[in-house]
Amino acid sequence: MLSLAVVFQPAPAGAQENGATVSSVVFTSPAKTYAIGDTIEVTVTFSEAVTVTVTEAGTDKPQIEIDVGGTPRQAEYESGSGTAALVFGYTVAAGDADSDGIAIGADKLTTPGASAIQASGTDASLRHSVVGTDATRTVDGVPLPAVTIAGGEEVTEGVAAVFTLSRTGDAAEALTVTVEVQQEFAVTTTRVPEKLFGEPPTTVTFDAGHATASLSLPTVDDALADYDVVVTVAIGAGPNYSPGPSAATATVLVREDDPRSGAPARHGARPGARCPQPARRLGRRADGRRHGPRYDGRLAGARRGDTRDTGACRRRRADRRGGWTERRGGWP
Repeated sequence: MLSLAVVFQPAPAGAQENGATVSSVVFTSPAKTYAIGDTIEVTVTFSEAVTVTVTEAGTDKPQIEIDVGGTPRQAEYESGSGTAALVFGYTVAAGDADSDGIAIGADKLTTPGASAIQASGTDASLRHSVVGTDATRTVDGVPLPAVTIAGGEEVTEGVAAVFTLSRTGDAAEALTVTVEVQQEFAVTTTRVPEKLFGEPPTTVTFDAGHATASLSLPTVDDALADYDVVVTVAIGAGPNYSPGPSAATATVLVREDDPRSGAPARHGARPGARCPQPARRLGRRADGRRHGPRYDGRLAGARRGDTRDTGACRRRRADRRGGWTERRGGWP
């Protein structure tokens, strides 16, 4: 007597004998090298419109696994419920790298936790074929080096203001960064100083194998009395590095070393000269003679031929921006 044994094979997890099935799985984000923060997009198309269920907190979502350099990364459901095409996305994180191209293995679509993909109340089949290595879509999630700057000690005019730049990450290759140099007086004024020699540089280069670079800005040692000057250097943005995120700007104070008594000369008076006081107009005595020295319009105490300008002295007294104030014994 012949007996027959019938063995039933269970359907793979997530698969249904009836209902929606996966028609295609494709990368739909641009073909390029993905950097940190870029999103890799995958579109899964079903044979009919499906409805996606996610938890209220959004912790459980359908997802599909992407192979990024041999490391599994989960692209989570983003949109498409109610249609036949579901969109999944993965944001590239620091450390992700794949120079050969990303791929998706077979049957990597899942519905973790309470999430679901259904058509007419029936779970859709999640089975799909392999998406081979795509050499047009690579990943470079290696963090860009961060460049910072620090100012040196304050200097006296005539001495170079020195700044030190530092970078993180691999220093094997040379790196050129952009900088912006500014100078301004240490007090509020509308004037612009000219304390640096020539045009300041706009770039600084790190030599290969070096994590630091130096920027030296020569200053002018003039004979003019003026305010101290603050030199500021800021790191600009670039494609191969990122400024900061902290310490992207630094300053160095350049001290004035000329005596302030020299500055009033620009108003027309001799440097260091005392402003004379106006003479009193003297009355006549009963005999018709004048009291005291003859008054002829010159200033009391002024020598004949003295070229000091009373207008300049008045301007000196009024010039608070220059900080010059008349006092006995001369100018400060």
